[in-house]
Amino acid sequence: QRCCGSDRKGDVPVKIPEAVLRIMDQSPCTISFREPAKPMSVGGGTASFYMMKVKGKPRDKSDDNSEWWLGKDLERAYDEIEFYFKSDSLRCDTGWQVFDFLMAFGGICKAFPVPAGNKDLLILQDISGPLHAARFVDVKIGSKTSDANWKGKSALQSWKQDLIDSHTTSALENLRIEGFLNPPSWLDTEDPLEELNGWLGDSNNVRRKAKRFKLQRLTTLEAISAFADFHCHHDREHIENERAPTQEEKEEDQANIQCGEFAELILLSTVRRLSQLDRACQDILVPQKWVGSSVALVADAGVIIEREAWAEAMREEEEEGHLSQGPHNASIFIFDWGRSELCTEEEWEALTEAEQQDRTWFWTSYTRGVHNLFSTACYLYWSHFCISEWETLRIAVYDYDAFNDDDLLGRVEIKLPKEPPASATFEEFELVDLRNQPILGVDRKRSVVKVRYWFIEYPSPSRFRGAWRVQVRNARHLTVADIHGSFFQERFDADPYARVTMVESAESAEIVGLSAGKRRSYVARTEVSANCLDPLWESTFEFPVVKQNGNQSDAGLEAMHKVLTSPFAPGAMPSTKEEGEENSKMPDAGKLKQKKSKVSAMFEKDCQSLKVSLEDFRETLEKVQEEWVEVKPLA
Repeated sequence: QRCCGSDRKGDVPVKIPEAVLRIMDQSPCTISFREPAKPMSVGGGTASFYMMKVKGKPRDKSDDNSEWWLGKDLERAYDEIEFYFKSDSLRCDTGWQVFDFLMAFGGICKAFPVPAGNKDLLILQDISGPLHAARFVDVKIGSKTSDANWKGKSALQSWKQDLIDSHTTSALENLRIEGFLNPPSWLDTEDPLEELNGWLGDSNNVRRKAKRFKLQRLTTLEAISAFADFHCHHDREHIENERAPTQEEKEEDQANIQCGEFAELILLSTVRRLSQLDRACQDILVPQKWVGSSVALVADAGVIIEREAWAEAMREEEEEGHLSQGPHNASIFIFDWGRSELCTEEEWEALTEAEQQDRTWFWTSYTRGVHNLFSTACYLYWSHFCISEWETLRIAVYDYDAFNDDDLLGRVEIKLPKEPPASATFEEFELVDLRNQPILGVDRKRSVVKVRYWFIEYPSPSRFRGAWRVQVRNARHLTVADIHGSFFQERFDADPYARVTMVESAESAEIVGLSAGKRRSYVARTEVSANCLDPLWESTFEFPVVKQNGNQSDAGLEAMHKVLTSPFAPGAMPSTKEEGEENSKMPDAGKLKQKKSKVSAMFEKDCQSLKVSLEDFRETLEKVQEEWVEVKPLA
């Protein structure tokens, strides 16, 4: 056996099994790359990645995905080789459609030159390469991301990992966010070390770990909302001068997909991809033990899409019956197999009863995590992009706290006019507390926020009639929320940000059978302005309004209905809650596929048939909302 690098600093070097060494010899990479490979940044994890450039072909954004590759340091990936090699042989067999979501495997490059010397590299498809500004979310699936004495993990290492799992969303939601590349600006400005005043140090390593732990505590609802957040960024001079756009600027703006439309396209394609992944997991014939595996959500956050080009791509998708790889669609991949085992039916039969129960427990946790991801994406699409009328605009200013609940600094509620204005000027609104009393800042002046809002119409083709556009410019005279510094050099300030919430009208809620107390809302937020009582945000948001036809159905519901009634819609979906079952009890392997939650049964009954009506689908969504477990709105 050959020695490889250690899995953790201070560990004994890991010995590579002979079976893996044989696979390495049988899987050489046949692609010629330019030397040396350059290091590249990643959204999370500890392994080193390198950018691989194919000889004779420029790394151009117009290239096909097949020409984009990356190299993963084998010191952190040697235990993934067997999984990729085995999955290639099973890819075309019945029940293994889940491997359609696997990153392409390019083989092994031995002793490839990198800036630090020569390294053995695992060659994988670079899923973010062709994108202009890749937004990449690493979602770690499962309530446990390690197991003692499994795949080289010691009992002490597993105990440490279990401690992390218990303090993150893994324990509650069967998943957590491990990395976020190119996040929305508001998430990037939330600095968990700001309140500590350097007590833990300010090195890059400390800052990286603190931000990673903040991501690990994001709920699934917050994470998918951030993934689909593409709110507008306009020229600062244009906003400061409050200049109305010229006719030429309007025409140029209308020729492209707006940010509200783009967010809807990304979220809808995410729902469609996740529904296929959820169904593919259910089709696997025997339970798997995939520990610490991840699902990647990928989208292009830096592309401008022409409306006519998008319409042509949609027509082609309708004709071909599947999603394209265009920039208007998100992509879903599964990766990170260092602690995973690929078990076939023959290998399953050879396992002992205890081993079968162990794999069944881990597979139940994995499928629940994937289903939770899919269900949350459905819920967000329904509450954001199936609204026929917005009624109330709420703006609340909060002080960001990394370790406690955010403090309310003031709020204002604005009733939207029935006749939407086509343009508007900025207005200052006084902020009030929860008792509707005015709030005074440190200068004894009333706290105010400067906002303007108007309605824009989307040209055809579009699923939306238009959108309310809201610009939050700044706030002034905010109250003190934080005290920094020593006793003799105290500093009084806050870390303010604004939450912008749109609430649907009673008429819109009535269309889908919701009562007035269960109205849907769309929450967006500005960046955090650190150590400031007069923040300047200049953030713009869009809240789309769907088109309606004569029978009161709308384009958003029709789009979701089409996704869930497609041949790829999930069938038997695992439960998203424990159903009174203790974690220590292993479910019976033979009954794994028969377990269905109430939510799953409702989806299967009402959505599996292509003949289901929109009215039945609305009732299904209402029941799903009533059965929703531990979902907290961002507000």
